[in-house]
Amino acid sequence: MQSITLDQLRATASAGGVVGVTLKASGSGFFMEIATRSGQEVFW
Repeated sequence: MQSITLDQLRATASAGGVVGVTLKASGSGFFMEIATRSGQEVFW
């Protein structure tokens, strides 16, 4: 699992590197699963 900052996510999305984002609930919180063009999944 990799973590990125919001600025890194914005830059990657602006460059067209994000192909999908999923918001998942986890207990009383949530996390984002981000699929990138390179095939890696990032959690934020």
